[in-house]
Amino acid sequence: MNLADAIRQAAQTNGTPLPSEAQPPTIEVIENPAPKPEPKPKVETYMEPAHEETRVPDPPNPAVTQGGVVRLELFLSPEQLSGLFRAVVANQHTVMTLREAAQYLRIPPSVLEQMASEGQVPALLIDGKWRFARTAVDEWLNLQGKQREMEA
Repeated sequence: MNLADAIRQAAQTNGTPLPSEAQPPTIEVIENPAPKPEPKPKVETYMEPAHEETRVPDPPNPAVTQGGVVRLELFLSPEQLSGLFRAVVANQHTVMTLREAAQYLRIPPSVLEQMASEGQVPALLIDGKWRFARTAVDEWLNLQGKQREMEA
């Protein structure tokens, strides 16, 4: 028994009439079929409300769009923030006062003043006040470290 005979037999037993002439199925060609949306799996998740810092920003104020004051918010990782602070500090003024240099070298200002007057530390006396170039102090520190390594 082939497939056509099985279908005829099933149709006779169910009481449905058989088609008198079997016509081949017609095929319609659609020029531009509409894209079918892909079904998305439904995933149940619990979401907490966003923190104030991470919420969507407010729409721009009309004063801003018309050339007013602009507010800029940056969200940086700790590494990025550290790099930004280092860049800001590195680009600060390159000449330090006696107090700033003493704090930078972690020694009392009186000791630094004595070292500067003796010529042990690179310094300039301008209008009776000591000034220290940051690059010169850094080079002096490196030289002091190398001398201590050689002595040890």
